[in-house]
Amino acid sequence: MSLSEQDKKFMRCAIDLAKKGQGRTHPNPMVGCVVVEKNKILGRGYHVYTDWLHAEVIAIRDAMRRVKTSRKSQQLKNCTLYVTLEPCSSYGRTCPCTDAIVFSGIKRVVVSAMDPHPGHRGQGLKILKSHGIHVTKDILAKESMILNKAYMKALSEKRPYIILKSAVSLDGKIATRSGDSAWITSLASRKLVHKLRAQVDGVLVGANTVLKDNPLLTARLSGSTLQPVRIVLDGQGRVLRKSKNLKLFQSILNKKNQTERPYDILVLTQPGVRTESVVKAWGKKRVKIESIPILKNKKLSLKDVLKKLVDLGIYQILVEGGGETNASFLSSGNVDECWFFIAPKLIGGRSAPTAFEGRGINRIKQAYQLKNVTYRKIGPDILIQGQLS
Repeated sequence: MSLSEQDKKFMRCAIDLAKKGQGRTHPNPMVGCVVVEKNKILGRGYHVYTDWLHAEVIAIRDAMRRVKTSRKSQQLKNCTLYVTLEPCSSYGRTCPCTDAIVFSGIKRVVVSAMDPHPGHRGQGLKILKSHGIHVTKDILAKESMILNKAYMKALSEKRPYIILKSAVSLDGKIATRSGDSAWITSLASRKLVHKLRAQVDGVLVGANTVLKDNPLLTARLSGSTLQPVRIVLDGQGRVLRKSKNLKLFQSILNKKNQTERPYDILVLTQPGVRTESVVKAWGKKRVKIESIPILKNKKLSLKDVLKKLVDLGIYQILVEGGGETNASFLSSGNVDECWFFIAPKLIGGRSAPTAFEGRGINRIKQAYQLKNVTYRKIGPDILIQGQLS
């Protein structure tokens, strides 16, 4: 086996390890690492969750337990370290991973993707090289970047990675003319959506969806489940005024619906909306309210909404709004993926809402075209997934 093929083999092991941290590491990326000696893996590690040890440190400690020597430093001088993202080089919640690598004695480091952070990019490799460590980079870089697409998007474009999900009937309706929407798709499809919610940082809807459907927006799976932040675009403060009567707010009294963040619900509204009563009722029960500039059309500035989410460390969101919210995101050009669950049902009705309202387009050639489209059968439903950017 050539050195290049060997590097790919062990990097795939590191990527598989990184995937174990899915949904748990925000706002940090998922990172996997293996320490190899003579084509044998001595140590494995992955970033388990924020504020915990990084993958490199865990893998190095794991490898050191298997090396028979009394020396604390230079124990792994005959080893190669494979890591999916450039090792960190600065002090933060943890010490720099570059320090641990240098101390271990490792003489070769293979890196998959570079850290997109402008203050960190290239610095980790520079430090390793300055200590005589041979560095190989860009091994399966595309795979590692896809793994951390949300982290890459947030740091490079200053906006979250956005997945737009909708459940529609065969004729494109998301509810009946009376507004009834429970349930268009099957239980199997809904379980998959709950799994997706547990993997993203936040679930976003508009005020109309909250007031009409009175949803929970939680990830409801068996066993221990990570919860997303529930994000509401409430430009006029309508949801805030009725918060005591909404399941969304009532649900946070149950600990299993609480996130790992200091708040469970994030309401974005315009400056001047009175929030005192809401803060008094829910402020100590994990509700955060932020002001966002409002545009001439009396809607919140989506550009400022997305910037605020990134500033709060929310790097990946699932948009589950109604037709107007969906149309706003689509027309802004900020949707990365679409998940469409299509149920074999016919609803009909001129006034029955569809997945995308707004102005729409004038000509078919202006239609938004999905790329890399896949089709899956979920129970009786069909799931169509595709990329828009």
